[in-house]
Amino acid sequence: MAKGPFMEFMRLETERAEGPDEVLSQGFDTPTSKTEKMAMLIHQIHLFCPIAKVANGEVKVAVSERKLETTGDVDLGEPSVITKMECFQLNTEVQSLEHRIQYFNPPILYSKRKIWLTVAVSIATNKKASATIGYTLEKVTQEDFIAALVE
Repeated sequence: MAKGPFMEFMRLETERAEGPDEVLSQGFDTPTSKTEKMAMLIHQIHLFCPIAKVANGEVKVAVSERKLETTGDVDLGEPSVITKMECFQLNTEVQSLEHRIQYFNPPILYSKRKIWLTVAVSIATNKKASATIGYTLEKVTQEDFIAALVE
C-alpha cells in the first residue's frame, strides 16, 4: 500500500438527542471509492461528548461501521463499533472527561461508503455529539479493499 503524505480530517456531528433513553445514529459519507480502490486509513478519532453541569445521567458516543439502534449496541462491544466513550454526570461533579482521542497503530483500513456516529442519552436533555476522524486516503489492492468491507 502506498502511503499518502498528509492526514485529512473528517468532522461528524449528530442532531440533538432529546432523551431520556434516546439513541440517535447518523451516517456520513466517506471519501472511499470502490472503482478507484481508495480506502481510508483511520489514524485517530477524537470524540466529543458535552454534558450539562446540572443534570444527572449518562451520555454515550460511538463511531461505528453500521447504524446503532439501542444502547446495548454501544454497551455490549458490538463488533462494528470502532471506538466509544461514556460520559457520566452525578449532581454537579463531572465523573468523566467530555472528550477523548484514540490513536490506532497500525491504522484501521476502512473502505465502507458510510461511517456512523451515535449518541445515546439517559437523561432528559438535548445532547449532540461530534467526532473528528484523522485519516489518509490510500490506494489498495482489490483484495485489501474487499477484505476491509467484510471485516
